[in-house]
Amino acid sequence: MDDFRGINKASTSTTVDPFLPQSQTHTSTTISHGYKDIGFAIAFIVQLISIFIISVVLFMAQDISYGEGESQETQKKQANIFVALCGASFGTGIMFSIVWLIALKKFAENLIKGALMTGVFMNLVLAIFMFATSQVLGILFLLLALFGVVYIFLIWKRIPFACELLKKSVRIIEQYPMTITITYIGQFVMIVWLFIWAMATIGIQQKGLKGLWVLLILSLYWSIEVIRNVCHVTVCGTAATVYFQGDQYQPSVVGNSAKRAMTTSFGSICFGSLLIAIVKTLRAIVHRIREQAGGEGVLVQFLICCLDCLLSCVESLVQFFNKYAFVQVAVYGKDFITASKDTWSMIKTSGLDLIINDDIIEGVIVFASFMSGAMNGVIWFGVGITSLNNISDAVGVGFVGFFTGFALTLTTMTTVESCVATLYVCFAEQPEILSHTDRDFYAVMTNALAIRQQSPLGGFVTPGYQSYEGQAP
Repeated sequence: MDDFRGINKASTSTTVDPFLPQSQTHTSTTISHGYKDIGFAIAFIVQLISIFIISVVLFMAQDISYGEGESQETQKKQANIFVALCGASFGTGIMFSIVWLIALKKFAENLIKGALMTGVFMNLVLAIFMFATSQVLGILFLLLALFGVVYIFLIWKRIPFACELLKKSVRIIEQYPMTITITYIGQFVMIVWLFIWAMATIGIQQKGLKGLWVLLILSLYWSIEVIRNVCHVTVCGTAATVYFQGDQYQPSVVGNSAKRAMTTSFGSICFGSLLIAIVKTLRAIVHRIREQAGGEGVLVQFLICCLDCLLSCVESLVQFFNKYAFVQVAVYGKDFITASKDTWSMIKTSGLDLIINDDIIEGVIVFASFMSGAMNGVIWFGVGITSLNNISDAVGVGFVGFFTGFALTLTTMTTVESCVATLYVCFAEQPEILSHTDRDFYAVMTNALAIRQQSPLGGFVTPGYQSYEGQAP
């Protein structure tokens, strides 16, 4: 099996294996081959096949009838209009996602700062609006705005480091656009599977087997997370290839990364995805309990709300943790337990720095996605105003435009986010390799890292980087 885990030996004149760090780092960088966590892969495939069989056997056996309504001609006309609008809005949504990729490459620092300041501005606007109705809410949003200002001041010198990671990630995606294609394919597979799962759910409910709804919810969340994380690990493997082997184009890079994600690392992906699926299922159970306890006392409602809030925090933490654990899986081929231990070691060493960098990147990604959705929505609202007879239809068209623009840009930006996470981990653990594979990027990264150390919050220096500080080529 082809493997990126190495570095072009011609790029260094030393006789020591340049892939292995020459000092002890905080995580293991030993490469592990072979299939990992096979039991979880088998369990996932079994539940996948089970849901598919149920959807075919139970749903297809139902006698489904549709009530009489509008004429077939009217329905056909409405369907044609809907398909045309969706197709056109998808086209402009993809166009906006490409525009934002280009903008991130050219104006990454300005966009990051703009996203941060927009958050403060929105809180100020909401504070002014809320003061007219509720002083408590007005003060709350004003405090959020002040907190945002303090936060920006504290992380301002960390922006160049995040900026360089962001620009390099966009360059990787431009070099390997198949990474975006893989992400879109994942979204398509997810939609198809949602349809199959819905058929199975309807069939089970019509058979009176409502007690199985917890297992159905768990299956749904597990499947969605596995599909999403297969794409994540594929992109991470591609970014790691560029980091370890340089910018020279290799046509098989994305294919090999996808192959590893779907074979040797698939069990680890299923393992990690099951954890977040369990947490999401527990939240669904709590929501169900809240609906059924609508008439209960205030204390019961308060306890349920607290439990839901706690599970929400756990879900966010597990999502954050899994993202970087899967980077370890993609880069070093580790099983999920080993990847989790090494991720925890990295978080203990650089937790604050990692969280801040992740927050900066996520902020600009959400900002770009929202702006793309807003622009797409405005365009199609305008089309609706000029083409349709009433305002409600125009609003519907605008909503479709907003949703497609936001979703497509967010999907594209998750590819960028995966690249950023991979580059962060690789540079934190083995920065010396970058001095051989991409000297220019190494130079700007070390400069950005030096600026980051001047932040009021300071900045960690990883054991790997500390050993090579001042050894720029």
